[in-house]
Parts: sequence; C-alpha cells; structure tokens
Amino acid sequence: MHVVARDVHGGASVRTIGRDRVRRDHLEQTEHRVEFLPPRAFSLGVEPIAARQTFDTAMIGRTQMVRWMASLGQATVLVAAPAGCGGQVAGDVAGAPIGAVSPPQPPTLVSALAPTAATGTQATPGQVADEPPVAGVAAVVESAPALPPGPHVRVGEFVAALELVAVELEEAPALEVDYRAWLAQHGLSASDALWHDYVRVRMVFECVRDGGLWQLRWAITNEEPRSDEIWAQWAKLEDFDPAAAPATATAECDELSALFAYLVRRLGVRNVGLFWPVWNHVVAVWTIEGDHGPVRVVVPTSQIFLDRDASLGTDGFNAWKQKTIYEYRRRDVRDDARLPAGLARFFIDRAWSGLDRSQAELQTDRNTRSDRLGGS
Repeated sequence: MHVVARDVHGGASVRTIGRDRVRRDHLEQTEHRVEFLPPRAFSLGVEPIAARQTFDTAMIGRTQMVRWMASLGQATVLVAAPAGCGGQVAGDVAGAPIGAVSPPQPPTLVSALAPTAATGTQATPGQVADEPPVAGVAAVVESAPALPPGPHVRVGEFVAALELVAVELEEAPALEVDYRAWLAQHGLSASDALWHDYVRVRMVFECVRDGGLWQLRWAITNEEPRSDEIWAQWAKLEDFDPAAAPATATAECDELSALFAYLVRRLGVRNVGLFWPVWNHVVAVWTIEGDHGPVRVVVPTSQIFLDRDASLGTDGFNAWKQKTIYEYRRRDVRDDARLPAGLARFFIDRAWSGLDRSQAELQTDRNTRSDRLGGS
C-alpha cells in the first residue's frame, strides 16, 4: 500500500505500508483527510459515492484509524464523509475482502464483499448495502472477523483475518498486564513497535503451541523442521468437527516452532528463528534489540524438557547456548493455498476467544487440552 500524506501547509511525505504489517506510528496524523481509492464504489444509502472517498482523521480516534488501516490489506472499504477537510492521504489497495470496521459517524466504513449478518448477501457496485452500518467500535469487538463465504479460504485471507484479531488484542486489558510483567522479566522498555510485535507473538504462540487454542498435538514425526506437513494435514480436514477429531494436526517440536515463526513473520514480526537447546529438541526464539543489547525470548511450542507452567519467555532453556539463530524466512505455504472454511473459522474464533484472557488462564486451559489430546 502506498500512502501519500499532505499536511494543511502543502508538505508531503510518501510511505509504503506492507500488507502484513500495520504500525501505529503510521497513523499519528490528526490534521489529515484520508482519501481511499477503492477498486469498487458503493452507496451507503445516502447518495452514490464516487471512486474517490475522503474522511477527516481528526473526527475519529487513533485506535479506530489503526483498525481501519489494518482492514485495507484485505477489504475493499467504503468511506463516506463531508468534504472540505484539510490535507489528504491517498492509498490504492486491492485484496480479498474479509470484514468491516466502523469508527464513530462520520465517517462510515463498510466491507465491499463481506456477507451481511442478516442475509449473507453481498453488495455489488452501485448497490445500496442491505446491512445497517455498525455503530461504533463496540460492534467490532462483539464477534470475530468474518472470512469470505464459500467452502475454502485462501491462506492469504486467513492471515489477514488473524491480523484483524491482533489489532483488537491491542485493546485487551489482560494482555497489557501480562505485557508489563513480561517487560520487567526481560529488562525491556515499552514502545509502540514492541507492543505491536508482542501482541502478535503471544497470539500466535497460544494458538499453535502443543495443546494450544488450535488443538495441535505434539508427537514424534521425524519430519523436517518446517510446517509444510501441518498445512497438508489441515488441507484434508474438509468436514472438520473439533469434537470428533480433537487434534487438528500432529507435529513434532521443530514443525510447531516453524509454524509459529512462519505466521508471526507474516504478521510483521522479524528476528524469529529456530533454536536447538539440545540436539533432539527445537523451540523458537524471538530476538529483540533491548536498551543494552539484544534480548532472546524463548518461545516453547511444546512442554518437552519443561514443566507445565513454562510459557512465553521461559528461562527453562538458555537461549544464548546457540551462537547464531537464523531468522526463519522460509515460505512454507503459498498465499493461494486453500484451507477448509470450517477449519479456518474455527481457528479465527479460537484466536478471538483469547482476546482478554490472562496468560495464567490460557496456560491452565492449554495443560488440560494437552492432556486430552495426548501431547507433551
């Protein structure tokens, strides 16, 4: 996404925002009008809206702007607002739509293709949307992000939905309490960039760990240290029923760690790689530039060689035992690869269910789930 920001005095700056990463510091403008050039134009029932849409960022809060910008990478968004605002930001975005975000009126934002809650229909160019506009941010947090209709969901669409869950997680009080304790544990200073990354690291960790929210099960598989086989197992779950098949996939420690590293990288987190604390075991490590040098955070995707309370940032392994930790950059699955829609929705709903739960609660549930699945 290319964004051009012009202030009221005519100054201009150009930024490129990757679809995998939405940062709060991109959105600190308050005297700008946002102009979005969608590939389609719709009407909200007020009057037909042209292909160029504008709204005044001073009329909405910074958090709502983050949510809206997060949706641009995967939703064709409709913006309606009064003209006459000073300055503008222009963007050109194309992607598969998955959801809608509405800050307080005006403006109104609507997803171009997401099915409506009442009818499951979708708007077409020039058609009045048959779903009433959601009212404020409270409506956003009541349910998980929608996925495109149909029997399958592309991996790219699935990752985009995960990003929307992460954006909501940034407002979770329980998560912020855990974050402050985690900062103190590792001697780190708070920053917007670190908060952005921590939210995504913790969310993915709680999902893909053995016995985690996505019901993965650890077992010895003798597969390579990559997540290809996990994606292959998921692709076969066309009629997924969590009660009938409680484990969504079976994988060894290195596969789980690779899955974690792959997904957080897709969500914009860098410097995550694989670490061998002993010759026959693998976890992930996230390296952060601290005030006094790099800090390595252990991400234990299983409980092997650890106690049942070990979680993100455990000191059960010395992360400096391995001299070099290479960033995991392998593209384990293509964006156009397909997941069964039922499984993808289950994963998004489960990620959403952890929005405002403490690490201690999630750990207790993880242990119970792992016992049932027969994991580590």
